[in-house]
Amino acid sequence: MYYITKSNTPFVDICLGLFIHLLGNLVKGQTGNEILLAVICSIGWIFIIKGIMKIKDKIRNPFHNFYKQLFYFYLFTLLIMVIRGYLIDYPYQWISTQGIINYHLYSNLYILPYFMPLIVFIPLKYINFNVLVKLSIPISIITIFLFVINSNEIISTSLKLAAGITQVNNQGIGTSIASAYIPLAFTVLCAKYIDKKIWLLNCCALITAMMIYLITARRGNSFMTSLLLFFNFFFYIKSLKSYTKILSITIIIILLCFSIYYLLNTNIFSFISERGLEDNRSHVDNALLSQMTNWELFFGKGLNGRYYYPMALDDFFKGWRYGSETGFYNLVLKGGYLLAILHIIILLFPAILGIFKSNNILCKACGFYIILSLIELYPFGWLVFNLKFLTIWIGVTLCYLPKIRQLNDCAIKRIFFRKKI
Repeated sequence: MYYITKSNTPFVDICLGLFIHLLGNLVKGQTGNEILLAVICSIGWIFIIKGIMKIKDKIRNPFHNFYKQLFYFYLFTLLIMVIRGYLIDYPYQWISTQGIINYHLYSNLYILPYFMPLIVFIPLKYINFNVLVKLSIPISIITIFLFVINSNEIISTSLKLAAGITQVNNQGIGTSIASAYIPLAFTVLCAKYIDKKIWLLNCCALITAMMIYLITARRGNSFMTSLLLFFNFFFYIKSLKSYTKILSITIIIILLCFSIYYLLNTNIFSFISERGLEDNRSHVDNALLSQMTNWELFFGKGLNGRYYYPMALDDFFKGWRYGSETGFYNLVLKGGYLLAILHIIILLFPAILGIFKSNNILCKACGFYIILSLIELYPFGWLVFNLKFLTIWIGVTLCYLPKIRQLNDCAIKRIFFRKKI
């Protein structure tokens, strides 16, 4: 990556660190090697810490009035939730010093996601979406390449699972490939501001990720990537001049019809057809809620909260579960309905402003992207320590500020898509 230099801005270093962290989790997903995960993610942390140390400006909250106080209350709620997580009278799932280090520094789903809201304190002068655009190039190529070389195994595994064969190796190899691209998928919504070749490459990577999710029957992820692809074309058409819109719409409709026909006439997607609308979540979530007192329903059980729901005879955790696959109820488990509702309000308000009260495509795209993350709370939607949530929290700031929403697309491209990184 030719743009890694000693003169990188704080934002560049933080993005590079998160990108390297992403690569570490991708390598673990493909190899299962914890040592490689630790080495790669440690390099990522060097960049992140370096970027944070470079910020010399006075830290300011970009929000005002009631929303500013609400945001501070949200941060306070997260802090209390984390602290309460350690005030437990049962042994948590750490079984060694290595386990503690892994959970706190390398896992992107444990404690690290709850620090992501602090992204809003990065001064706007450092924000440059061109960093994310450039990072999307290698991860798009990697995603497409890994799918090509692993496609036979991914399809074979899916067909075996559809046939009822449960003892299958490498069940997660496909989803780990798709999940590697998704944190940078926001790039597809920026067709107005980026090179067309880069946009097309990202479209191919997004379609590849969607195909993987469909083949592996990840219903929630399939739906969300489909929505993202739809709005990708919406924002692309919106960025075109009037005389090219009709041609583009016609081509997209033809491709859509062909895709639906192929989907209905191939057995590659038989696993997701087999699962259909099967409900395999509600009984787990009901168990979670039934084991919480009224106090816990409102305030949660803390970061390390758990509930009993045995699902396998050789369960390492002896029937205890420390999260819910449903993102909303995972927030309820940890911080109660208070945290879950606060999270929705904090993100929803600026998203609505960005979609309906802005003069540029970037704020509208950010607003949609934020809304998508809230919709995603039902099928999965865990908070994650990655570039996706970095983009979301940057979007919260941009959508909230009137001075940014009032900018036209030319000004947005000049300010937030600077060629010099």
